[in-house]
Amino acid sequence: MGRRSRAERRAARKTKRANKKLKRADKREANGNTKRAEALRKRAAVLKEKSTTIKSQINGQVIRGLSAQIVEVNSLGNYRIKANWNFQQNELTAYDKLNLTLAPANPLRNNSWKQEGETTTSASTFTFKELTKNLRYTVKLFGSQNGTKKLLDRTFVKKNK
Repeated sequence: MGRRSRAERRAARKTKRANKKLKRADKREANGNTKRAEALRKRAAVLKEKSTTIKSQINGQVIRGLSAQIVEVNSLGNYRIKANWNFQQNELTAYDKLNLTLAPANPLRNNSWKQEGETTTSASTFTFKELTKNLRYTVKLFGSQNGTKKLLDRTFVKKNK
């Protein structure tokens, strides 16, 4: 098995820390300190939750109809990604607005940048700066019906080696 990604390693650390806390909680309870044990279990639960969300986001799955590929990389390291979706036209008429969001698939870097393109055409091109080699990106397609946003689809692309 190859080297685990940064997010996976971080998730594993969180799980390890959580398990340590649970072990300590058991010890405390054995010595009659139930209050402390409760607090530790609570904190461990939060850590576990965090590590699982990261893991589940690493294995992105395509729901339907949306595909994206890197079109070009210029000398500045800017990528142009083209996203297409092949929904039937009648499927789209129910939505007032369609909009694509591009973000790194690695949730730990989610605040690094975000770019949204509002569009109702079937192809959209985004430009953004690459952050690290082999980072995975996610393209999300949102549709809004009377102001309520719905995630219609998402897909993951990897930088070409």
